[in-house]
Amino acid sequence: MRLISIISAVFLSRILDPSDFGAIALVMVIIGTSNLFSDFGMGKAIIQSRSDTAKLAFHGFIITVLIGFILSVIVYQSSSYLATILGDSELTSLLRFLAPLIFFSNLSKIPEGLLKKELKFGTTSAITIISEIIYLVVALTLANLGFKVWSLAYAFMAKHIICILFYWLLCPGWQWLIPKKWEWKAVNKLTNFGIPFTISGFLSYINRNYPSIFIGNILGTAAVGFYSRAFLFANMPVVSINQVINSVLFSSYSKIQKDKDRLSMAYLKGLSLVSLFTIPMPFGLLILAPDLILKLLGAKWLGMLIPLQILCVMALVRLISQTTSPLFLSIGKPGYNTRIGFVQMIIIILVSVLFIDKGISGFASALVIAYSIGLCYNMYLLNTVFPKIIPKILNILFPSIVSSFFMILGLYIVKKPIYILVGDNNYIISLFLQLTVGVLCYFSIILMLKRSLLAEIWDLSKEIIKVKPKIVVN
Repeated sequence: MRLISIISAVFLSRILDPSDFGAIALVMVIIGTSNLFSDFGMGKAIIQSRSDTAKLAFHGFIITVLIGFILSVIVYQSSSYLATILGDSELTSLLRFLAPLIFFSNLSKIPEGLLKKELKFGTTSAITIISEIIYLVVALTLANLGFKVWSLAYAFMAKHIICILFYWLLCPGWQWLIPKKWEWKAVNKLTNFGIPFTISGFLSYINRNYPSIFIGNILGTAAVGFYSRAFLFANMPVVSINQVINSVLFSSYSKIQKDKDRLSMAYLKGLSLVSLFTIPMPFGLLILAPDLILKLLGAKWLGMLIPLQILCVMALVRLISQTTSPLFLSIGKPGYNTRIGFVQMIIIILVSVLFIDKGISGFASALVIAYSIGLCYNMYLLNTVFPKIIPKILNILFPSIVSSFFMILGLYIVKKPIYILVGDNNYIISLFLQLTVGVLCYFSIILMLKRSLLAEIWDLSKEIIKVKPKIVVN
């Protein structure tokens, strides 16, 4: 699925300009923030709760749809004012067009939560893949026809409509549509979990997207395009794998939330899986970034090179920190995520002011510092839940980090000989060979340092994929 996203990002970056991506990135700050508040954490609350699912589904659907509609109207009516805040009055029409997405996206939140609660990840993954393909086809077609930034806007709209259709078709029972007697007790159960989750999600979202607003006002829309693409490419491989694994683990954690020993063991196994496959990615991208930008995206994107390399460091820190989020949610402590997000937000604001004269790279550096401090606080909170777990975490991370350094060394050694062998024009073959060498170096060292880790990962992977989801069409 994420391969489709990467292909989409590469091809669209070659066709569209940085200013196009900057414009859509700024608009999506408003749409994304509104989505967080309109969702109200209802989908996650249903997954985590052990109460009557049908009752909660109906109540959650009514709440999210109502809030989503109200926020859509507010964003539409205040689009001119919001565009001014974003630093570009020409964004008004884009905001008005995409405002209904706030309402549309909420139509699928509850059925998506119900599918994940039943561990039907095959179904949700299939829907995501189909929607990504639709986005790619629409965006590429319209971009080639000269629609510029509007190709991205129409693609976003098509993607959300497809998600709604498939979630409604493939989630059995339509429990969220069957009227139930209104009970404020059920609403309280949802909001007691949903409100802290929404706040933590809002802080996390602002931490990632707050720099875009400042960059847009100070440096312009094109600079936002460089920053948003750098952030996307630095985080896409890591976050993509993390999202899939964390989604599975959150549902699994929720089912064993009362058994502290099993929960601790499940977390460490999940961390093993995440660290094995994601830690080498930022290291590899850090080294390959110059060639990837120049050869795949084109010279017009060289302005994102240094920010991309800086954000690779942030991605490494972020991937470790993100593993605790589903754990805290599953044990009913979303407030922990809120605290971490608040600490990161304060650090980002303070450091951004100090680094403001450094341009995009300064804002990227602010994120690295903020997420690093956030990780330290994250580990402190985790240790309060599972005392003496930090040494176990370090033991898990050590093989992947050491192996990644050897991978970097191997890439440095073979880079020039590979270019001599295949020539400068055959950059796809050159990139493939470098990736192959990197993977071989990484896993060779992993096997020497901790062979048992691969055995554990293999066992966990079999546990994850052994659940065969049944797709039911209403």
